[in-house]
Amino acid sequence: MMVDSRFYSEPVLLSVSELAEVTGSSVHGDNTRIISGVAPLDEAKGTDLTFFDNPAYKQSFINSRAGVICVHFDKQVIAPKDSSLLLSNIILN
Repeated sequence: MMVDSRFYSEPVLLSVSELAEVTGSSVHGDNTRIISGVAPLDEAKGTDLTFFDNPAYKQSFINSRAGVICVHFDKQVIAPKDSSLLLSNIILN
């Protein structure tokens, strides 16, 4: 299916390493993974980017199938094994 450019632009595809460079994050996991979308923790797929910062969503984080998750350094020990992590030392809440 082609995107109708009158209404939508073509999606921008970024690798994890490119996103890490732009955000100043470090990467844990596959830094060549390509990101093509953004989704909530519980809906994200292998090509989606999501984030975790609220402890109320801890179980969604642990069970997430996201390709890439933005997360604080101290949460990497409970992160899904198949996800790449963009690690930051910024705490949002």
